[in-house]
Amino acid sequence: MGKVNCIFCRMTRERAKEHIWPAWLQECVDGGSTLRAETHYAMSGHAVSRRTLQGKALVLGQVCEDCNHGWMSKLEQGASAVLKPLLCGSSIVGAAIDPDAASVLARWAFKTAIVRNLGTNYRQIVPKGHFSELYETRSIPDGIFIDLAIAPSHCTLGAVQSQTAFGLVTPGDEEFVMSATKRVYNIVIGVKQVLLRIAHLPVPGYQIRSDLGRNRRAFRLYPKASPGVLSAEAVVSGLYDFEISTFFGKSSEDGAI
Repeated sequence: MGKVNCIFCRMTRERAKEHIWPAWLQECVDGGSTLRAETHYAMSGHAVSRRTLQGKALVLGQVCEDCNHGWMSKLEQGASAVLKPLLCGSSIVGAAIDPDAASVLARWAFKTAIVRNLGTNYRQIVPKGHFSELYETRSIPDGIFIDLAIAPSHCTLGAVQSQTAFGLVTPGDEEFVMSATKRVYNIVIGVKQVLLRIAHLPVPGYQIRSDLGRNRRAFRLYPKASPGVLSAEAVVSGLYDFEISTFFGKSSEDGAI
């Protein structure tokens, strides 16, 4: 495989085949043999580039074997234990997620989202420091908000990524908020009916809201996970619905979102 300067540990080691969609997940969802189309759309809506590959050929070449077979493998095992029960039933409305499961799922979603951005034919919107911070601390960087929604009609693996977020800005904050939002990223990954939104909002004093509008509310996984039962309030129509329903606002004194 040759050597690589790993995007996570920053060490030069043997290169691994880090799948953009984990191999165990592809096997679980569709047997791992599905062709996947990757299309990069411009803001205008036209396609900038397209590529179609067999799912297991979508790999990231910037990960070393030590990371891939070490801490990343342990994270995949933990996520598998949480996700597989959610993928078995016809509906996940009513499923319970405890704080430990929320923590594991949030870290896995973050890892998968940033690997996906780096490994797909889309502009790189994730700072390299987010990779090294996940490696060094095994935790999610500040300014990240992770939510779960339910899309009953979504039956495969899919994702969208953008730098889109909408919000209300307190008068006087306009200049620094506009400057900071240039570093926003918003990545939604879909695993059958489980949709996970990983949004980066580097704006002190502001937070991504779990409220989706139209009397809907996503299930917050990180920060301050809201353990409980997945309800019909978290239902969305699909990946794009979840992505464009990303709103931010001023943080409350108690940190509620």
